[in-house]
Amino acid sequence: MRVSICMPAYNEEDNIEKTVRDCFKSISDLNITGEVCVTDDSSKDKTPDILAKLKTEFPNLVVVTHDGKNEGYGRALRDAINASQGELVVTIDSDGQFDILELGRLLELLDDNLDMVVGFRDRKKDSLLKVFADRVLNLMVRMMFGVKVRDTNCAYKLIRGDLIRNLNIETNGFQTPTEILLKLYYGGAKFKQAKITHREREGGQSSLKFFKVSWDFTCYLFYMRKKVNLWRRGVLAQL
Repeated sequence: MRVSICMPAYNEEDNIEKTVRDCFKSISDLNITGEVCVTDDSSKDKTPDILAKLKTEFPNLVVVTHDGKNEGYGRALRDAINASQGELVVTIDSDGQFDILELGRLLELLDDNLDMVVGFRDRKKDSLLKVFADRVLNLMVRMMFGVKVRDTNCAYKLIRGDLIRNLNIETNGFQTPTEILLKLYYGGAKFKQAKITHREREGGQSSLKFFKVSWDFTCYLFYMRKKVNLWRRGVLAQL
């Protein structure tokens, strides 16, 4: 079994080395075959140099590079996933707020009857405004789509590789974890949920622009609801 840990990275010079090292430590501790796939989304800091240095130490580090233009969180995550080769794919963020050393618990939950394990943040470590907005958006997703998931936009997921690589991921922004969940859910994917640790950032600043992200996220939900309705009526062949 080969596991691919996939993440986007943009200006994460304060966090990317520790995150990548923790990923390979998790792979080693679990005694599994694995790779780490990172998309450097045109970082302007030392992130590319750090990844280049790590590449010389870890042959199973796959680095995808966006040259010149920042393509966005979702596009970067999608490119990392497409570069992966594992039978299982783990999606996380590169800012160190998720504990990849908890991967073993997710692997234990993924039996032969399941397609994915969806993480939920027991206590989101962020500003009160962002925590409140996240809860509102989660509530909107559950009400609009009937998805019984505690944390619909949590990036930490364990998914069967062929399933996620064949998924039509459209979004380029921070809606992507929700898009992945909704499309797999409507595609009939079977899943369990797992409580995961969410930590405060140790360094750097989030590139998330709060009001723009909230607006884009809301617009996406109405777009996706319309698309689901068309798909159910047979107008669309796929979501």
